[in-house]
Amino acid sequence: MSAVGNWRYRSDTGHITWSDEVYQIHGVTRENFDPAYGEAVNFYVDGDRERVDQEVGEALRTGGGFKLNARLRRPDGEVREVLCKAECIRGGRDEVIGLQGVFQDVTQQTQTLRDLETLVRRAEAAESVARLGNWRLDVRTRELTWSPQMYEIYGLSPDAPLNPEAVLALYHPDDVALGTARIARQLLTGESVEGAITRILRDGEVRYLSYNSRSERGPDGEILALVGTSVDITRQHEAEIALAESEAKYRALAEHSTDILVRFGPDGLIRYISPACRRLGLDPDEEVGRPIARLMVAESEQHPAALLAALFSGAEIDTSAPRQHEILTQDGRVVWLEGSPSLVRNESGEVVEVVTVLRDITARHEIEAALAQSERRFRTLTTNAPDMISEMRLDGTLTYVSPASLAILGFAPQEMIGRKPSSFMHPEDAARVLEMCRVVFESRGEVEPWSVEYRAYGKAGEELWMESKPTFVTDPKRPLRGPYRRHARRHLPQSAGSGTSLGSGRRRGRHGGKDRIPGQYEPRTAHPAHQHPRLHQPGRRAA
Repeated sequence: MSAVGNWRYRSDTGHITWSDEVYQIHGVTRENFDPAYGEAVNFYVDGDRERVDQEVGEALRTGGGFKLNARLRRPDGEVREVLCKAECIRGGRDEVIGLQGVFQDVTQQTQTLRDLETLVRRAEAAESVARLGNWRLDVRTRELTWSPQMYEIYGLSPDAPLNPEAVLALYHPDDVALGTARIARQLLTGESVEGAITRILRDGEVRYLSYNSRSERGPDGEILALVGTSVDITRQHEAEIALAESEAKYRALAEHSTDILVRFGPDGLIRYISPACRRLGLDPDEEVGRPIARLMVAESEQHPAALLAALFSGAEIDTSAPRQHEILTQDGRVVWLEGSPSLVRNESGEVVEVVTVLRDITARHEIEAALAQSERRFRTLTTNAPDMISEMRLDGTLTYVSPASLAILGFAPQEMIGRKPSSFMHPEDAARVLEMCRVVFESRGEVEPWSVEYRAYGKAGEELWMESKPTFVTDPKRPLRGPYRRHARRHLPQSAGSGTSLGSGRRRGRHGGKDRIPGQYEPRTAHPAHQHPRLHQPGRRAA
Protein backbone atom coordinates (compact mmCIF):
# COMPACT_ATOMS: atom_id res chain seq x y z
CA MET A 1 0.00 0.00 0.00
CA SER A 2 1.32 3.48 -0.85
CA ALA A 3 2.35 5.80 1.99
CA VAL A 4 -0.07 8.60 2.94
CA GLY A 5 0.84 11.44 5.32
CA ASN A 6 -0.37 14.92 6.27
CA TRP A 7 1.26 18.30 6.36
CA ARG A 8 0.65 21.89 7.55
CA TYR A 9 2.14 25.14 6.37
CA ARG A 10 1.80 28.49 8.24
CA SER A 11 2.35 31.26 5.78
CA ASP A 12 2.51 33.90 8.54
CA THR A 13 5.45 32.14 10.27
CA GLY A 14 6.86 30.09 7.37
CA HIS A 15 6.83 26.96 9.54
CA ILE A 16 6.05 23.55 7.98
CA THR A 17 4.93 20.45 9.86
CA TRP A 18 5.22 16.96 8.30
CA SER A 19 3.95 13.64 9.53
CA ASP A 20 6.34 10.68 9.65
CA GLU A 21 4.93 9.36 6.33
CA VAL A 22 5.77 12.62 4.55
CA TYR A 23 9.38 12.44 5.82
CA GLN A 24 9.50 8.86 4.55
CA ILE A 25 8.16 9.84 1.13
CA HIS A 26 10.86 12.55 0.81
CA GLY A 27 13.57 10.10 1.91
CA VAL A 28 14.65 12.11 4.98
CA THR A 29 14.23 11.89 8.79
CA ARG A 30 13.22 14.34 11.46
CA GLU A 31 16.72 14.17 12.91
CA ASN A 32 18.53 15.38 9.82
CA PHE A 33 15.97 17.62 8.12
CA ASP A 34 13.91 20.57 9.45
CA PRO A 35 11.50 21.49 6.66
CA ALA A 36 11.10 25.06 5.54
CA TYR A 37 9.05 26.19 2.54
CA GLY A 38 11.98 26.98 0.29
CA GLU A 39 13.77 23.73 1.04
CA ALA A 40 10.56 21.67 0.68
CA VAL A 41 9.82 23.12 -2.78
CA ASN A 42 13.36 22.35 -3.95
CA PHE A 43 12.62 18.60 -3.69
CA TYR A 44 10.51 18.81 -6.87
CA VAL A 45 12.08 18.29 -10.30
CA ASP A 46 12.42 21.08 -12.81
CA GLY A 47 9.09 21.95 -14.34
CA ASP A 48 7.10 20.55 -11.43
CA ARG A 49 8.79 22.89 -8.91
CA GLU A 50 7.42 26.01 -10.56
CA ARG A 51 3.97 24.46 -10.86
CA VAL A 52 3.85 23.56 -7.13
CA ASP A 53 4.98 27.06 -6.12
CA GLN A 54 2.33 28.55 -8.39
CA GLU A 55 -0.46 26.37 -6.94
CA VAL A 56 0.52 27.25 -3.33
CA GLY A 57 0.63 30.97 -4.08
CA GLU A 58 -2.71 30.89 -5.86
CA ALA A 59 -4.39 29.00 -2.98
CA LEU A 60 -3.06 31.47 -0.38
CA ARG A 61 -4.19 34.41 -2.49
CA THR A 62 -7.71 33.17 -3.25
CA GLY A 63 -8.40 31.11 -0.15
CA GLY A 64 -9.03 28.02 -2.24
CA GLY A 65 -7.32 24.64 -2.40
CA PHE A 66 -5.60 22.47 -4.99
CA LYS A 67 -4.87 18.92 -6.05
CA LEU A 68 -1.87 18.09 -8.16
CA ASN A 69 0.43 15.29 -9.22
CA ALA A 70 4.14 16.02 -9.24
CA ARG A 71 7.55 14.37 -9.18
CA LEU A 72 10.12 14.86 -6.41
CA ARG A 73 13.70 13.68 -6.23
CA ARG A 74 14.98 12.16 -3.01
CA PRO A 75 18.51 12.85 -1.74
CA ASP A 76 19.60 9.44 -3.12
CA GLY A 77 18.44 10.52 -6.59
CA GLU A 78 15.31 8.35 -6.77
CA VAL A 79 12.30 10.05 -8.37
CA ARG A 80 8.90 9.46 -6.78
CA GLU A 81 5.44 10.28 -8.08
CA VAL A 82 3.31 12.08 -5.44
CA LEU A 83 -0.23 13.37 -5.09
CA CYS A 84 -0.69 16.52 -3.00
CA LYS A 85 -4.07 17.83 -1.81
CA ALA A 86 -4.45 21.14 0.11
CA GLU A 87 -7.03 23.42 1.69
CA CYS A 88 -6.69 26.83 3.35
CA ILE A 89 -6.26 27.52 7.09
CA ARG A 90 -8.04 30.68 8.27
CA GLY A 91 -7.47 32.86 11.30
CA GLY A 92 -9.92 34.49 13.74
CA ARG A 93 -10.85 37.16 11.24
CA ASP A 94 -11.34 34.57 8.51
CA GLU A 95 -8.07 35.57 6.91
CA VAL A 96 -5.92 32.90 5.16
CA ILE A 97 -2.97 32.06 7.39
CA GLY A 98 -1.76 28.82 5.78
CA LEU A 99 -2.45 25.53 4.06
CA GLN A 100 -2.92 21.94 5.20
CA GLY A 101 -3.54 18.69 3.42
CA VAL A 102 -2.53 15.12 2.60
CA PHE A 103 0.54 13.84 0.80
CA GLN A 104 0.59 10.43 -0.94
CA ASP A 105 3.27 8.45 -2.75
CA VAL A 106 1.54 7.24 -5.95
CA THR A 107 4.64 5.99 -7.77
CA GLN A 108 3.42 2.40 -7.96
CA GLN A 109 -0.11 3.37 -8.98
CA THR A 110 1.21 5.74 -11.66
CA GLN A 111 3.53 3.09 -13.09
CA THR A 112 0.71 0.56 -13.06
CA LEU A 113 -1.51 3.04 -14.87
CA ARG A 114 1.20 3.69 -17.45
CA ASP A 115 1.70 -0.03 -17.97
CA LEU A 116 -2.03 -0.42 -18.41
CA GLU A 117 -2.13 2.41 -20.94
CA THR A 118 0.74 0.75 -22.81
CA LEU A 119 -1.12 -2.54 -22.86
CA VAL A 120 -4.24 -0.79 -24.11
CA ARG A 121 -2.29 0.86 -26.92
CA ARG A 122 -0.69 -2.44 -27.83
CA ALA A 123 -4.05 -4.17 -27.75
CA GLU A 124 -5.55 -1.49 -29.97
CA ALA A 125 -2.61 -1.82 -32.37
CA ALA A 126 -2.99 -5.60 -32.41
CA GLU A 127 -6.72 -5.25 -33.01
CA SER A 128 -6.03 -2.89 -35.90
CA VAL A 129 -3.52 -5.26 -37.50
CA ALA A 130 -5.76 -8.29 -36.94
CA ARG A 131 -8.89 -6.33 -37.94
CA LEU A 132 -10.34 -7.43 -34.61
CA GLY A 133 -12.45 -5.36 -32.26
CA ASN A 134 -14.10 -5.98 -28.90
CA TRP A 135 -17.49 -4.92 -27.60
CA ARG A 136 -19.78 -5.05 -24.55
CA LEU A 137 -23.56 -4.89 -24.36
CA ASP A 138 -25.04 -3.97 -20.96
CA VAL A 139 -28.17 -6.04 -20.47
CA ARG A 140 -29.92 -3.60 -18.14
CA THR A 141 -29.14 -0.29 -19.87
CA ARG A 142 -28.78 -1.67 -23.42
CA GLU A 143 -25.63 0.44 -23.63
CA LEU A 144 -23.21 -0.81 -26.27
CA THR A 145 -19.49 -0.12 -25.90
CA TRP A 146 -17.04 -0.56 -28.77
CA SER A 147 -13.26 -0.54 -29.05
CA PRO A 148 -11.81 1.79 -31.72
CA GLN A 149 -11.34 -1.09 -34.17
CA MET A 150 -15.06 -1.90 -34.08
CA TYR A 151 -15.77 1.50 -35.60
CA GLU A 152 -13.19 0.72 -38.31
CA ILE A 153 -14.80 -2.64 -39.03
CA TYR A 154 -18.26 -1.14 -39.44
CA GLY A 155 -17.03 2.02 -41.16
CA LEU A 156 -18.54 4.34 -38.52
CA SER A 157 -17.16 7.46 -36.86
CA PRO A 158 -16.38 7.23 -33.11
CA ASP A 159 -19.22 9.64 -32.29
CA ALA A 160 -21.88 7.54 -34.07
CA PRO A 161 -24.82 6.52 -31.83
CA LEU A 162 -24.56 2.92 -30.65
CA ASN A 163 -27.31 0.50 -29.74
CA PRO A 164 -28.22 -3.03 -30.85
CA GLU A 165 -30.88 -1.79 -33.25
CA ALA A 166 -28.46 0.60 -35.00
CA VAL A 167 -25.92 -2.19 -35.42
CA LEU A 168 -28.49 -4.66 -36.77
CA ALA A 169 -29.47 -2.03 -39.34
CA LEU A 170 -25.96 -2.42 -40.80
CA TYR A 171 -26.38 -6.18 -41.26
CA HIS A 172 -27.00 -7.69 -44.67
CA PRO A 173 -30.80 -7.93 -45.07
CA ASP A 174 -30.60 -11.72 -45.25
CA ASP A 175 -28.72 -11.89 -41.91
CA VAL A 176 -30.82 -9.49 -39.78
CA ALA A 177 -33.29 -12.13 -38.56
CA LEU A 178 -30.52 -14.56 -37.66
CA GLY A 179 -28.53 -11.87 -35.83
CA THR A 180 -31.59 -10.79 -33.83
CA ALA A 181 -32.35 -14.38 -32.85
CA ARG A 182 -28.77 -14.98 -31.70
CA ILE A 183 -28.74 -11.94 -29.41
CA ALA A 184 -32.14 -12.80 -27.94
CA ARG A 185 -31.07 -16.38 -27.26
CA GLN A 186 -27.84 -15.26 -25.59
CA LEU A 187 -29.66 -12.78 -23.37
CA LEU A 188 -32.05 -15.53 -22.34
CA THR A 189 -29.66 -18.45 -21.86
CA GLY A 190 -26.25 -16.81 -21.51
CA GLU A 191 -24.73 -19.39 -23.86
CA SER A 192 -21.50 -18.61 -25.65
CA VAL A 193 -21.15 -18.15 -29.41
CA GLU A 194 -17.94 -19.06 -31.21
CA GLY A 195 -17.02 -18.47 -34.85
CA ALA A 196 -20.42 -17.14 -35.91
CA ILE A 197 -20.36 -15.61 -39.40
CA THR A 198 -22.44 -12.65 -40.43
CA ARG A 199 -22.46 -10.15 -43.27
CA ILE A 200 -22.61 -6.39 -43.01
CA LEU A 201 -22.91 -3.66 -45.60
CA ARG A 202 -20.18 -1.03 -45.48
CA ASP A 203 -20.26 1.67 -48.13
CA GLY A 204 -22.38 -0.65 -50.28
CA GLU A 205 -19.79 -3.43 -50.04
CA VAL A 206 -20.53 -6.78 -48.41
CA ARG A 207 -18.07 -7.58 -45.61
CA TYR A 208 -17.83 -10.87 -43.72
CA LEU A 209 -17.41 -10.83 -39.93
CA SER A 210 -16.67 -13.62 -37.49
CA TYR A 211 -17.48 -13.06 -33.83
CA ASN A 212 -17.22 -14.80 -30.48
CA SER A 213 -19.23 -13.77 -27.44
CA ARG A 214 -20.05 -14.90 -23.91
CA SER A 215 -22.15 -13.69 -21.01
CA GLU A 216 -20.84 -11.68 -18.09
CA ARG A 217 -22.57 -12.68 -14.86
CA GLY A 218 -22.93 -11.17 -11.40
CA PRO A 219 -22.36 -12.88 -8.02
CA ASP A 220 -25.85 -14.34 -8.10
CA GLY A 221 -25.46 -15.70 -11.63
CA GLU A 222 -27.52 -12.95 -13.20
CA ILE A 223 -26.52 -12.04 -16.78
CA LEU A 224 -25.10 -8.53 -16.59
CA ALA A 225 -23.73 -8.12 -20.11
CA LEU A 226 -22.64 -9.79 -23.31
CA VAL A 227 -18.99 -9.34 -24.22
CA GLY A 228 -17.24 -10.45 -27.36
CA THR A 229 -14.88 -9.87 -30.24
CA SER A 230 -15.49 -9.33 -33.94
CA VAL A 231 -13.00 -9.73 -36.76
CA ASP A 232 -13.22 -8.79 -40.43
CA ILE A 233 -12.58 -12.03 -42.38
CA THR A 234 -13.59 -10.74 -45.81
CA ARG A 235 -10.19 -11.41 -47.38
CA GLN A 236 -9.99 -14.84 -45.79
CA HIS A 237 -13.53 -15.67 -46.91
CA GLU A 238 -12.82 -14.58 -50.48
CA ALA A 239 -9.59 -16.59 -50.47
CA GLU A 240 -11.46 -19.66 -49.21
CA ILE A 241 -14.06 -19.26 -51.96
CA ALA A 242 -11.33 -18.88 -54.59
CA LEU A 243 -9.53 -21.90 -53.16
CA ALA A 244 -12.72 -23.97 -53.22
CA GLU A 245 -13.37 -22.98 -56.83
CA SER A 246 -9.77 -23.77 -57.75
CA GLU A 247 -9.98 -27.15 -56.02
CA ALA A 248 -13.24 -27.88 -57.84
CA LYS A 249 -11.63 -27.06 -61.19
CA TYR A 250 -8.55 -29.05 -60.25
CA ARG A 251 -10.69 -32.01 -59.22
CA ALA A 252 -12.74 -31.81 -62.44
CA LEU A 253 -9.60 -31.68 -64.56
CA ALA A 254 -8.00 -34.53 -62.66
CA GLU A 255 -11.12 -36.69 -62.83
CA HIS A 256 -11.70 -36.16 -66.56
CA SER A 257 -8.11 -36.02 -67.78
CA THR A 258 -6.66 -39.03 -69.56
CA ASP A 259 -3.31 -38.26 -67.94
CA ILE A 260 -2.58 -39.66 -64.48
CA LEU A 261 -1.90 -37.04 -61.80
CA VAL A 262 0.07 -38.34 -58.81
CA ARG A 263 1.20 -36.69 -55.55
CA PHE A 264 3.61 -38.36 -53.16
CA GLY A 265 5.72 -37.36 -50.15
CA PRO A 266 9.25 -38.00 -48.87
CA ASP A 267 8.18 -41.44 -47.64
CA GLY A 268 7.50 -42.44 -51.25
CA LEU A 269 3.85 -43.20 -50.56
CA ILE A 270 1.09 -42.00 -52.86
CA ARG A 271 -1.03 -39.21 -51.36
CA TYR A 272 -3.33 -38.79 -54.34
CA ILE A 273 -3.76 -40.41 -57.75
CA SER A 274 -6.37 -39.32 -60.27
CA PRO A 275 -9.13 -41.61 -61.57
CA ALA A 276 -7.31 -41.95 -64.91
CA CYS A 277 -5.20 -44.66 -63.26
CA ARG A 278 -8.11 -47.02 -63.89
CA ARG A 279 -6.78 -47.26 -67.46
CA LEU A 280 -3.87 -49.17 -65.95
CA GLY A 281 -6.18 -51.45 -63.99
CA LEU A 282 -5.61 -49.52 -60.73
CA ASP A 283 -8.18 -48.32 -58.19
CA PRO A 284 -7.45 -44.70 -57.13
CA ASP A 285 -8.72 -45.27 -53.59
CA GLU A 286 -6.67 -48.41 -53.08
CA GLU A 287 -3.49 -46.86 -54.50
CA VAL A 288 -3.35 -44.10 -51.86
CA GLY A 289 -0.73 -45.11 -49.30
CA ARG A 290 1.08 -47.47 -51.66
CA PRO A 291 4.67 -46.94 -52.93
CA ILE A 292 5.07 -44.72 -55.97
CA ALA A 293 8.24 -46.53 -57.09
CA ARG A 294 6.43 -48.92 -59.41
CA LEU A 295 4.80 -46.02 -61.27
CA MET A 296 7.69 -43.57 -61.26
CA VAL A 297 9.07 -42.77 -64.68
CA ALA A 298 12.84 -43.08 -64.59
CA GLU A 299 15.63 -43.51 -67.06
CA SER A 300 16.83 -47.05 -67.54
CA GLU A 301 20.15 -46.30 -65.88
CA GLN A 302 18.52 -44.88 -62.72
CA HIS A 303 16.42 -47.07 -60.47
CA PRO A 304 13.10 -45.50 -59.31
CA ALA A 305 14.22 -45.75 -55.65
CA ALA A 306 17.37 -43.78 -56.46
CA LEU A 307 15.35 -41.15 -58.31
CA LEU A 308 12.95 -40.89 -55.35
CA ALA A 309 15.85 -40.29 -52.96
CA ALA A 310 17.33 -37.69 -55.32
CA LEU A 311 14.04 -35.79 -55.60
CA PHE A 312 13.85 -35.15 -51.84
CA SER A 313 17.59 -34.80 -51.18
CA GLY A 314 17.69 -31.12 -52.10
CA ALA A 315 20.37 -31.80 -54.71
CA GLU A 316 20.13 -30.28 -58.17
CA ILE A 317 18.09 -32.53 -60.44
CA ASP A 318 16.74 -31.90 -63.93
CA THR A 319 12.96 -32.19 -63.71
CA SER A 320 12.24 -30.59 -67.09
CA ALA A 321 13.14 -33.48 -69.39
CA PRO A 322 10.34 -36.09 -69.75
CA ARG A 323 11.26 -39.58 -68.61
CA GLN A 324 9.93 -42.81 -70.08
CA HIS A 325 9.69 -46.36 -68.86
CA GLU A 326 7.46 -49.37 -69.27
CA ILE A 327 5.34 -51.06 -66.63
CA LEU A 328 3.34 -54.26 -66.56
CA THR A 329 -0.32 -53.65 -65.73
CA GLN A 330 -2.36 -55.96 -63.57
CA ASP A 331 -4.05 -57.43 -66.64
CA GLY A 332 -0.67 -58.30 -68.19
CA ARG A 333 -0.36 -55.45 -70.68
CA VAL A 334 2.93 -53.64 -71.26
CA VAL A 335 2.33 -49.89 -71.04
CA TRP A 336 4.79 -47.09 -71.70
CA LEU A 337 4.49 -44.03 -69.42
CA GLU A 338 6.06 -40.61 -69.79
CA GLY A 339 6.23 -37.85 -67.20
CA SER A 340 8.35 -35.23 -65.46
CA PRO A 341 8.12 -34.45 -61.72
CA SER A 342 7.41 -31.01 -60.22
CA LEU A 343 8.88 -30.25 -56.79
CA VAL A 344 6.76 -28.58 -54.08
CA ARG A 345 8.88 -26.71 -51.52
CA ASN A 346 8.08 -25.15 -48.15
CA GLU A 347 9.12 -21.66 -47.01
CA SER A 348 12.63 -22.87 -46.16
CA GLY A 349 13.10 -24.39 -49.61
CA GLU A 350 12.81 -28.03 -48.55
CA VAL A 351 11.06 -30.41 -50.95
CA VAL A 352 7.93 -31.61 -49.13
CA GLU A 353 5.99 -33.14 -52.01
CA VAL A 354 6.36 -34.17 -55.62
CA VAL A 355 3.60 -33.82 -58.21
CA THR A 356 3.94 -35.65 -61.51
CA VAL A 357 1.70 -36.20 -64.50
CA LEU A 358 2.03 -39.60 -66.17
CA ARG A 359 0.91 -39.99 -69.76
CA ASP A 360 0.25 -43.27 -71.53
CA ILE A 361 2.46 -43.10 -74.63
CA THR A 362 2.14 -46.76 -75.59
CA ALA A 363 0.51 -45.96 -78.96
CA ARG A 364 3.10 -43.29 -79.72
CA HIS A 365 5.89 -45.61 -78.69
CA GLU A 366 4.57 -48.32 -81.03
CA ILE A 367 4.32 -45.82 -83.90
CA GLU A 368 7.85 -44.61 -83.26
CA ALA A 369 9.09 -48.20 -83.18
CA ALA A 370 7.30 -48.96 -86.46
CA LEU A 371 8.68 -45.78 -88.00
CA ALA A 372 12.18 -46.65 -86.86
CA GLN A 373 11.82 -50.12 -88.37
CA SER A 374 10.55 -48.59 -91.62
CA GLU A 375 13.47 -46.18 -91.62
CA ARG A 376 15.89 -49.05 -91.13
CA ARG A 377 14.30 -50.90 -94.05
CA PHE A 378 14.54 -47.77 -96.19
CA ARG A 379 18.20 -47.30 -95.31
CA THR A 380 18.91 -50.96 -96.06
CA LEU A 381 17.19 -50.62 -99.44
CA THR A 382 18.96 -47.42 -100.41
CA THR A 383 22.33 -48.63 -99.18
CA ASN A 384 22.24 -51.82 -101.26
CA ALA A 385 20.42 -50.52 -104.35
CA PRO A 386 22.57 -50.16 -107.54
CA ASP A 387 20.74 -46.93 -108.39
CA MET A 388 21.65 -43.69 -106.66
CA ILE A 389 18.85 -42.58 -104.33
CA SER A 390 18.72 -39.11 -102.83
CA GLU A 391 16.58 -37.17 -100.41
CA MET A 392 16.01 -33.43 -100.78
CA ARG A 393 14.18 -30.62 -99.03
CA LEU A 394 11.63 -28.60 -100.97
CA ASP A 395 14.30 -26.00 -101.71
CA GLY A 396 16.31 -28.71 -103.48
CA THR A 397 19.06 -29.14 -100.86
CA LEU A 398 20.26 -32.72 -100.65
CA THR A 399 19.86 -34.27 -97.20
CA TYR A 400 20.66 -37.89 -98.09
CA VAL A 401 22.52 -39.63 -100.91
CA SER A 402 22.88 -43.41 -101.20
CA PRO A 403 26.34 -45.02 -101.48
CA ALA A 404 25.72 -45.74 -105.19
CA SER A 405 26.71 -42.12 -105.88
CA LEU A 406 30.35 -43.15 -105.66
CA ALA A 407 29.99 -45.67 -108.50
CA ILE A 408 27.72 -43.49 -110.65
CA LEU A 409 29.19 -39.98 -110.25
CA GLY A 410 32.41 -40.62 -108.38
CA PHE A 411 31.21 -38.54 -105.43
CA ALA A 412 30.95 -39.97 -101.94
CA PRO A 413 27.54 -39.26 -100.31
CA GLN A 414 29.02 -36.80 -97.81
CA GLU A 415 30.44 -34.76 -100.71
CA MET A 416 26.96 -34.23 -102.16
CA ILE A 417 24.87 -33.71 -99.01
CA GLY A 418 24.11 -30.03 -98.45
CA ARG A 419 24.42 -29.17 -102.14
CA LYS A 420 21.71 -28.94 -104.78
CA PRO A 421 21.38 -31.44 -107.68
CA SER A 422 21.48 -28.58 -110.17
CA SER A 423 25.12 -28.02 -109.21
CA PHE A 424 25.92 -31.42 -110.76
CA MET A 425 23.78 -30.88 -113.91
CA HIS A 426 24.56 -29.36 -117.28
CA PRO A 427 23.30 -25.75 -117.12
CA GLU A 428 21.13 -26.23 -120.22
CA ASP A 429 19.32 -29.18 -118.58
CA ALA A 430 19.14 -28.00 -114.94
CA ALA A 431 16.58 -25.27 -115.63
CA ARG A 432 14.32 -27.68 -117.52
CA VAL A 433 14.44 -30.28 -114.73
CA LEU A 434 13.71 -27.67 -112.07
CA GLU A 435 10.81 -26.28 -114.10
CA MET A 436 9.29 -29.76 -114.35
CA CYS A 437 9.58 -30.17 -110.57
CA ARG A 438 7.96 -26.79 -109.97
CA VAL A 439 5.04 -27.49 -112.31
CA VAL A 440 4.35 -30.83 -110.68
CA PHE A 441 4.60 -29.36 -107.19
CA GLU A 442 2.33 -26.36 -107.88
CA SER A 443 -0.29 -28.55 -109.58
CA ARG A 444 -0.98 -30.20 -106.19
CA GLY A 445 -1.24 -33.65 -107.69
CA GLU A 446 -3.01 -32.83 -110.95
CA VAL A 447 0.18 -33.41 -112.95
CA GLU A 448 2.22 -36.52 -112.23
CA PRO A 449 6.03 -36.49 -112.42
CA TRP A 450 7.63 -38.09 -115.46
CA SER A 451 11.02 -39.50 -116.20
CA VAL A 452 13.54 -36.98 -117.43
CA GLU A 453 16.95 -37.37 -118.98
CA TYR A 454 19.66 -34.83 -118.43
CA ARG A 455 23.38 -34.40 -118.56
CA ALA A 456 25.43 -34.46 -115.37
CA TYR A 457 29.09 -34.13 -114.52
CA GLY A 458 31.01 -36.74 -112.59
CA LYS A 459 33.71 -35.93 -110.10
CA ALA A 460 36.38 -36.38 -112.77
CA GLY A 461 34.60 -33.83 -114.98
CA GLU A 462 33.18 -36.32 -117.44
CA GLU A 463 29.72 -35.68 -118.91
CA LEU A 464 27.19 -38.36 -118.06
CA TRP A 465 23.63 -38.97 -119.16
CA MET A 466 21.25 -39.52 -116.25
CA GLU A 467 17.63 -40.57 -116.01
CA SER A 468 15.45 -39.62 -113.04
CA LYS A 469 11.85 -39.72 -112.00
CA PRO A 470 11.04 -37.88 -108.74
CA THR A 471 8.19 -38.91 -106.49
CA PHE A 472 6.43 -36.12 -104.58
CA VAL A 473 4.78 -36.70 -101.21
CA THR A 474 2.18 -34.13 -100.16
CA ASP A 475 2.97 -33.90 -96.41
CA PRO A 476 5.16 -30.74 -96.11
CA LYS A 477 6.63 -31.75 -92.75
CA ARG A 478 9.29 -33.96 -94.37
CA PRO A 479 11.97 -33.03 -96.90
CA LEU A 480 11.68 -33.59 -100.68
CA ARG A 481 13.34 -36.80 -101.86
CA GLY A 482 14.49 -37.05 -105.52
CA PRO A 483 15.62 -40.55 -106.59
CA TYR A 484 17.94 -40.86 -109.57
CA ARG A 485 18.06 -44.16 -111.46
CA ARG A 486 20.05 -45.55 -114.38
CA HIS A 487 17.04 -47.06 -116.12
CA ALA A 488 13.97 -44.95 -116.77
CA ARG A 489 11.65 -47.90 -116.58
CA ARG A 490 12.77 -48.95 -113.13
CA HIS A 491 10.85 -47.21 -110.38
CA LEU A 492 11.23 -47.36 -106.64
CA PRO A 493 7.98 -47.38 -104.65
CA GLN A 494 7.07 -44.12 -102.92
CA SER A 495 8.58 -43.93 -99.41
CA ALA A 496 6.55 -43.71 -96.25
CA GLY A 497 8.19 -40.39 -95.42
CA SER A 498 6.17 -37.18 -95.81
CA GLY A 499 7.06 -34.04 -97.71
CA THR A 500 9.65 -35.99 -99.72
CA SER A 501 10.16 -37.61 -103.11
CA LEU A 502 12.15 -40.65 -104.02
CA GLY A 503 14.04 -41.00 -107.27
CA SER A 504 17.12 -42.61 -108.72
CA GLY A 505 19.72 -41.79 -111.35
CA ARG A 506 21.85 -43.98 -113.56
CA ARG A 507 24.52 -43.28 -116.10
CA ARG A 508 23.46 -43.68 -119.76
CA GLY A 509 25.79 -43.96 -122.72
CA ARG A 510 22.94 -44.38 -125.18
CA HIS A 511 19.59 -42.61 -125.43
CA GLY A 512 16.47 -44.42 -126.54
CA GLY A 513 18.64 -47.20 -127.97
CA LYS A 514 20.37 -44.78 -130.37
CA ASP A 515 23.95 -43.57 -130.40
CA ARG A 516 24.20 -39.96 -129.25
CA ILE A 517 26.14 -37.21 -131.00
CA PRO A 518 28.22 -35.40 -128.36
CA GLY A 519 26.52 -32.18 -127.26
CA GLN A 520 23.21 -33.08 -128.89
CA TYR A 521 20.10 -33.44 -126.72
CA GLU A 522 16.87 -35.13 -127.71
CA PRO A 523 14.06 -34.54 -125.16
CA ARG A 524 11.73 -37.40 -124.27
CA THR A 525 8.04 -37.02 -125.00
CA ALA A 526 6.80 -40.22 -123.39
CA HIS A 527 4.67 -38.41 -120.76
CA PRO A 528 1.72 -36.19 -121.81
CA ALA A 529 2.79 -33.56 -119.28
CA HIS A 530 5.55 -32.66 -121.72
CA GLN A 531 2.79 -30.74 -123.48
CA HIS A 532 1.97 -28.71 -120.33
CA PRO A 533 1.47 -25.07 -121.49
CA ARG A 534 3.69 -23.70 -118.70
CA LEU A 535 6.63 -25.55 -120.22
CA HIS A 536 6.05 -24.25 -123.75
CA GLN A 537 4.98 -20.62 -123.41
CA PRO A 538 6.84 -18.48 -125.99
CA GLY A 539 9.60 -16.43 -124.51
CA ARG A 540 9.25 -18.05 -121.03
CA ARG A 541 12.46 -18.70 -119.15
CA ALA A 542 12.82 -21.88 -117.18
CA ALA A 543 12.90 -21.24 -113.42
